[in-house]
Amino acid sequence: MRARPPGANDRQMSHMHQHLAPRTSSNARPVHPILGALLTVFALGACGTDAEDAGATESTATSDTSRTTESAAATTTSTGTPPTTSATTTAPAAELPSPPRVLYEWYPAGENVKTIIVSDETLRTPPVRVVPDGDGAAVHASWSTDGTQLTWEVLRSNDTSSVWTADADGSNPVERVTCLADPCVEMSYPAFSPDDSKLLVTRFDLAPDGNWGVSHLVVVDLATDEQTIIASTEDGTTSFYSGTWSPDGSQVAVALETYTDPSQSNRSGAEIVVYDTDPSTDDEPVTITPAELFAGYPRWHPTENRILFASWDIDAYQGSEPSQLYSAAADGSELTQITNVDYSTTQRRPGEATWTPDGNRIIATIGVVINGGLGDAKVAYIDPTTGAITETEASGAMPDLQPD
Repeated sequence: MRARPPGANDRQMSHMHQHLAPRTSSNARPVHPILGALLTVFALGACGTDAEDAGATESTATSDTSRTTESAAATTTSTGTPPTTSATTTAPAAELPSPPRVLYEWYPAGENVKTIIVSDETLRTPPVRVVPDGDGAAVHASWSTDGTQLTWEVLRSNDTSSVWTADADGSNPVERVTCLADPCVEMSYPAFSPDDSKLLVTRFDLAPDGNWGVSHLVVVDLATDEQTIIASTEDGTTSFYSGTWSPDGSQVAVALETYTDPSQSNRSGAEIVVYDTDPSTDDEPVTITPAELFAGYPRWHPTENRILFASWDIDAYQGSEPSQLYSAAADGSELTQITNVDYSTTQRRPGEATWTPDGNRIIATIGVVINGGLGDAKVAYIDPTTGAITETEASGAMPDLQPD
């Protein structure tokens, strides 16, 4: 595999929860700043909930409309109080919480590599690891539409990644999607199709000069393992992230980020774009978000033609940007602000949000800003009508509630 140029690691540095232990290589896919900082400062090895103390506190806040274009740097030095509770480090399929379960990312006790864990719907039950030990960090997990499977990405220290699936209890783990040939280096951000017969995956390539190259949206047929590219960026100055399917499977929405150069060290824009899943159509992609929102992490409503997303999403921006959640129709109309978090008083940033299976609630990550950078992350439920946030005591990221 080609060596990546100095600074190329900044492309993923600001993408939340793609973290292995800190590395010395200048071209390694990096640790997420919030958790990299926590690892450095605290030698973090804990996460999750406390069965006796876990509870929920509801918070509402007034709007803070100020924005900043400054992306958090890779040198975040947040400090604060480390998590005090631990994820149970058990084998998959052992002593799992009662369903429906919340699937999310964090660190098992005494470890510095991310994994996928589950708790019960209230997040009061001590979390349990649900994927096997492997050769990298387990990140970007989500449930299948019917709730019987899960999928995730394994991000390795040699800067490659692949996509895995398993049964809902963690049994029968299988590596399902890998790079088939150069210049592909990473297969990331998996999402099951509405009928669970396919996966939507983002593929990242390297350019011949070693900079970041084209990225692709790939549909993988789980019966045949056939990979079909449905959309591609022009070059390494733009990149796809975190795709989501429409309820009927005919479209996908994805974050499309823009950079000042192919090293992807500096982000200059981010929008949500909708594509057809049939590559033979000549329909043009539709951009549904205004540029000034720097939108990210889209998630399609399970039954309605609406897409949830965050401005200045904490999946990408690791500083003190005041994030909010929004939704919009798939054609870009009916843009609606959901949360009104006053960052100046709460030091909280909502992001990495997805709908609950019934579409009546939102489950999200709440970034906790400490000393100007993200220093912790809490799982929360959000009312999509009022924007009220019910923050739990569970430290974790990218949560997803299991369908019944």
